[in-house]
Amino acid sequence: EALMNKLVDKFPDQREVRLLRARYFHRIARKPDKAYAELLALGEADRQSSEVVQLLASVLGDLGRLDEVTVLLDGAIDLNNVDQELVALLAEVRLEQNKLGDATELARRVLDENPSNALALYVRGRIAESQGQADLALADYRRAITADADCARALRRKWKLELQRG
Repeated sequence: EALMNKLVDKFPDQREVRLLRARYFHRIARKPDKAYAELLALGEADRQSSEVVQLLASVLGDLGRLDEVTVLLDGAIDLNNVDQELVALLAEVRLEQNKLGDATELARRVLDENPSNALALYVRGRIAESQGQADLALADYRRAITADADCARALRRKWKLELQRG
């Protein structure tokens, strides 16, 4: 953390330095409140980028502020309708809010554009799983893992279903 502080002290106006420290607080130090403060320190234009919006949405989710995540993503998608990663992220938030119809529609929208979007496949798998369709869920989790071998969420759900089956 001391190294991150030195970098920001030396380069306070550098977007990438602030993003690095925000990622550090979020993913390594597990301090979402500090990551949030770091992201707010970015300029308004920087906060509009897809990369920052995704990180901010993840941080707000960790803080349990799903309604704010929804507003953030809805606004970002309105500004940048072509960013399918933001749409997939919103689908995941809608799933967490138990709004399965919205989540289904958003995941479908992403998969129509990119059938191998790992996050959208994961969301569709979770929806199928919640509806008792384990075979469909497993197929989507497998496709998500094929699309992104680091898709830990899909791996966990796949293993859980396979363990339940015996």
